[in-house]
Amino acid sequence: MSAAELLVELDRQGFTLAAEGDRIRVAPASRLTAELRDRIGQHKAELLTALDLKHSHAAIDAPAELYPWDLPPDLYELWQERAGIMFFDGRVPWPQVEVLALADVLRQADPNPATEVDRKV
Repeated sequence: MSAAELLVELDRQGFTLAAEGDRIRVAPASRLTAELRDRIGQHKAELLTALDLKHSHAAIDAPAELYPWDLPPDLYELWQERAGIMFFDGRVPWPQVEVLALADVLRQADPNPATEVDRKV
């Protein structure tokens, strides 16, 4: 199961996720099973990236700093492919697909992204 599919499954079950630093808060925690906890742990990095991007874009009423079409042509094509697969095979809602696919492509383009401290400097 991919991170995108896990997000959809958790949403269907009525869970909400929030990134808090390097941790993921799941509510309601009382309904979280050991199996779901393990699956969240397996996809922690992708989930944190998606939640961080979703939060940063939702927190401001301005366009995102990076759109998929701003990518170089080869990365844009890769984004289109990843987004399409997630959308059609995973039945993931399009807004989540955009963020997850973009995070995946950016991570692949730069497997060692800058730390939070580096970004602020």
